[in-house]
Amino acid sequence: MADKTTPPKPEVGEISAVGRGDLFGGYIAELAQPSDPLLRSIGGDMSVYEKVQRDEQVQTTLQQRRRAVTSLDWSVEPGGDAPIDKAAANDLKEQLDALSWDRITDKMLWGIFYGYAVAELLYEIDGNRVRLSDIRVRDRKRFRFGHDRSLRLLTGARPEGIVMPDRKFWTFTAGGDNDDEVYGRGLAYWLYWPVYLKRNGVKFWAIVLEKFGQPTTIGKYDASATPEDRQRLLSAIRAAATDVGIIIPKGMEIEFLEAQRRAGGDHHIFAEYMDAAITKVVLSQTMTTEDGSSRSQAEVHLDVRDDVVESDADLACESFNAGPARWLSEWNFPGAIPPRVWRLTDNPEDLNTVAERDKKLHEMGYQSTPARVAETYGPGYERVNAPTDPGPAVVPDDAEATFAEGADRDTADDLADQLDVVAAPAMDDMIDQIRELVGDVSDLQELADRLIEIYPDLDDGALAEVMRAGLTVADLSGRAEVSDG
Repeated sequence: MADKTTPPKPEVGEISAVGRGDLFGGYIAELAQPSDPLLRSIGGDMSVYEKVQRDEQVQTTLQQRRRAVTSLDWSVEPGGDAPIDKAAANDLKEQLDALSWDRITDKMLWGIFYGYAVAELLYEIDGNRVRLSDIRVRDRKRFRFGHDRSLRLLTGARPEGIVMPDRKFWTFTAGGDNDDEVYGRGLAYWLYWPVYLKRNGVKFWAIVLEKFGQPTTIGKYDASATPEDRQRLLSAIRAAATDVGIIIPKGMEIEFLEAQRRAGGDHHIFAEYMDAAITKVVLSQTMTTEDGSSRSQAEVHLDVRDDVVESDADLACESFNAGPARWLSEWNFPGAIPPRVWRLTDNPEDLNTVAERDKKLHEMGYQSTPARVAETYGPGYERVNAPTDPGPAVVPDDAEATFAEGADRDTADDLADQLDVVAAPAMDDMIDQIRELVGDVSDLQELADRLIEIYPDLDDGALAEVMRAGLTVADLSGRAEVSDG
């Protein structure tokens, strides 16, 4: 018999959160300390990572990564369909437009390098509305997190930090392999050693260039030379390194020893290897920054970089949506579903390609709705001289007689107009066959291939009969005009 005992209710709240006294917490007083061993070794001082940032390859790749995000268009989407939801979205977009959202985003994205970012929200009261007068990204090393995840501002008088008020700061963390790491784990952690090794490798490279860039000077003196003679020879050797010409006493010799290249002198290869390592850390690939890759390889690597860019955009937007966007909505539009800010990371279709496709579909009997035209090409379009439906046309039993009745119309345009009407049913039959095919294919290329396959089987008998009759009438009409003339 099954046990019908009601299971115990779940434990509410956290019981494994890191706190003071935890063996692995690493807390000093009220402040949580980073788990990053480099930062812990210097008390959480970010200066070691600021040196990493000065490397030209780090700076270049980070700029590429940040600019890839800020170059994307952005939008503010309503949280729902109610008028108040749309009003909250319009109000937020208006505020962000006034604050230069791209500039703010670019500075906040440095949090991906350091592990976390902190921005202060400056408010102003406009009637009964709370508005953002500015968003200022602060130096993260001025702030720490408490064991309760509260944001604290460090001061000389309060080394344990002053707890900042709620809804005043926008923060996010990046990296880290667990939620106990309140400071995240920035790219700088993985970039430190490649930059350190590269910097020292270049330093040794400069020493090698200085040492082996010119021959070593050797002076020879006679065994009977006095100390003054030896000093005179040494001065001449030093002068030989810089002067065009020198003089030495007779009996002394100066020779030049050419340096021989030895293994281990490929310092530039080592530096390039470290640059590639830096690029992989920042962009997760190398082929969008360096020459020598094939087009197919570069396209694959570009897709990888696009994934990184989309992740960065989502990180910045999601943290803003969970903080400032929600707070402003709750203050200014109570009851509204908070709006969301997003970067448009999907690559839009080329409009020329879309227009060509729409044209082909129209020729096949399909017409875009006004809503789709506005969505694809933007607002501001309306139909001009929209065609009217002539209604179904009936092909008479005696097509030649029908054309003959209108033979008194002596222009080719008149005949062409009649032919359009009479041929419409036959054309519709062929279009119906193609329309059925369109519903069975997944893309235009497959449609083109299938059309070639079914072309020999298309039933064009009715259309051929109408065309035959039309050509006969046109020929007779032309003969009649010549006779009358």
